[in-house]
This record gives sequence, structure tokens and C-alpha cells, in this order.
Amino acid sequence: MHMIVFIREERLKFLLIILISVFLFTQCKNNLNDDAEKVKIKGKVMDASYVNIDGKEIVWFLSGTGKAYNDNNSKKPIKEPIWLNKYSMDEKKVVKKIKLDTDFFPHNMRLVQYNKKLFIFSSNAEDRYYYVINIISGDPVETITQFQQRSPKLSAGIAKLQYTDHGNLFNSCIDIMSRDGYSMIYSIAYDSLYSQRSDLETILKEKMTEFELVPENNAGAYDRKLLCKKKWEDVTYESHTYKEIEKGNWQMITEIVKTGSKREIKTVLDSNWVFLKGEILYQDMQCAIVVHEAGLGRELEDCQRFLTCMDTTGNVLWKINAVDKISEKLLRSDKGTSDIFFVKNHFSIKRVDSVFSIFYTPEEGVLYIMKCDTGDRIAKLVL
Repeated sequence: MHMIVFIREERLKFLLIILISVFLFTQCKNNLNDDAEKVKIKGKVMDASYVNIDGKEIVWFLSGTGKAYNDNNSKKPIKEPIWLNKYSMDEKKVVKKIKLDTDFFPHNMRLVQYNKKLFIFSSNAEDRYYYVINIISGDPVETITQFQQRSPKLSAGIAKLQYTDHGNLFNSCIDIMSRDGYSMIYSIAYDSLYSQRSDLETILKEKMTEFELVPENNAGAYDRKLLCKKKWEDVTYESHTYKEIEKGNWQMITEIVKTGSKREIKTVLDSNWVFLKGEILYQDMQCAIVVHEAGLGRELEDCQRFLTCMDTTGNVLWKINAVDKISEKLLRSDKGTSDIFFVKNHFSIKRVDSVFSIFYTPEEGVLYIMKCDTGDRIAKLVL
């Protein structure tokens, strides 16, 4: 009898230990998002963008389920709509919903923010989706029908339209194909149409500074990368002519003459700062953000990922542990899709004045808002 009671007590102790362990594990797992603001959304959030309007913090985000349902009055399945949502961080609720006029399943739709405008695109060129709103009020600014009126070459209509992100808003553009075969490029930053990309690049080479990651020593160490600043300089040559200053006295005049072409100059910013398997997530005229590995081993500390921000002079503005700060799903695993090359496709980073909004969406969306110069956190939302 005493033996039976003893066995029961041991089993109860064992079960209690298991329950406590599960509870602690769950708490640890949830610690990353305990202090994050959680927003209940129907469906998947595809992209998000933060803006501070006269002290009022607003987040615009795209959401949709990607599902369809049958209607007895319709032969084709009806697709559930894609919504553009305006979320007030002060009121902690969605204060405005805009139903987007789409008839396709949501691909990886994108938001691009510039000059108090919010541009909405689909990543699928054949969706031909283009819509612009005022970022403060949400009022429409331009539709694809109005966009077609920008050029006679688009009068026949648009067959394909796709936003191409080249890592820098000034270098990024909309690639357009008209229904009668004209190709055009639209620059959001310059609000202009160009017949070919080379026309835009001519302007960019005059003004832009770009960042690029290159293998250390330009050798086979492809996992070890250095951040370079890339600029274009005029190709010039010296022209020598002779001018008679006075009778019998000639002087050589040297002039620097531009050829009209440019050459690319790459400068390593800091040869001591190595980015393991680094990929550039964002860049502008002042800085670049790189995602990189902590190490290449299998230990837990090696499997961490970092985001590092470096300016054009090689100064590191900030470095954060992306697993701790943004999402535990950034922890490297044995899955092929866990490779940093694929991870970068889940990021969307925007800059508004002195604030970065970093959106990461492997499954649920996480919006991490931080100061550009220090990396200090402003807010975090789980969408």
C-alpha cells in the first residue's frame, strides 16, 4: 500500500516537472514578442510602411487572405479582396480600410513611400497594378488609367508593369511594356518617364553613391565580404596647346578635357569589418544596412544573424542581433530556405526622415521601427 502511494507521488512530481518545463519554454519563446504591439489581422500582411504625421504615428499595411469562394450567381470563383489598412499607433486600432480594385490573388505586393505619397504595386508584372495615395489622408493621387496619360507611347494601354527594387529608391524604377510594344522606365524619385534605363543611369551617375559587397581580397573567400562605396568619375585626358605670350615667347597651356564617359571607382570602407555571407538589405545616399551571419559553425551563437548599418565614411552607426530584436525565425537552421540569400527576400526596409521601418515577414509580419543614426528602437508591431 505504501509502495503504491509512493509511486503515485513520484508520477505526480514527474508530471509537475514536465508542466513547469513546458510553461517556462513557452514563456521564453514568447519573450521576443511580449513587449511588441500585436495587431489582429485577417489573412497575411504583405508589406508595411511607417510614417509620423505631426507627431501622430501611422502604419499603412497591405493584407489579404488569397482565398476565393463560390457564388451561385457567378460561374467564376470570387477572390477575397486585398486591403490597404491605416493603423493608428496612438489609438491602437485600424482607423481606415481601403479595398483595392484587384481581380488577382495577392502576390508579394509592395509599398513604396516617397514625398508624402504611398505607391502600391504587385510583384507580378502581368497584374499591371499601380495605385498611389496621399500618405496622410489616404485619398487617391493617381490610378493606372491616369498614369497611362503621362505619355502618348502608353495610349494603347499597359501590358506589363513591375516595380524593380535595385536596393536604392533613386536607382529603383517601374519597368513598363505597352500593349503595342513600347518599353519605358518610370523613376519614382525623379517622377519622370525614360525611354530606356541608360537614360536614367546617366542622371544617376552624376548624383549617386552606391554600396556593394565584394569578396575579401577579391579572391575565393566568398563568405567573407567587405562593404565598398561605388561612385562614377568622369574619364578625362590632358590637352596641351601652345600660345604665344609675346613675340618669340610661347607658353604651353594644359586643359583637362572630359571624354563624356564615366568610370566606376570602388573604395573599401573598412577592411577590418568583414560581413560573413553578407547581403545588402537597404541603401541610400548616406548608409547601407547589411544582414550577415554571426559565425559559420553550428553552435547557437554562430546561428545568430545581425543587421549592421554603415555610413559612406565607413563608420558603423549601429549593429543589432536580428534574432533577439526582430524575430526568432531569423535564427539559422539546417533548412535550405534558412540560407541568408533567401532570408533577404523577406525584408522590406523604408526610411522616412530619421526613422527606419524594417518589415520582416516569414509567416506573421513583424514591423520594427528604429532611429536611423543610433539603432534605438521606437516601436515593434506584430501583424
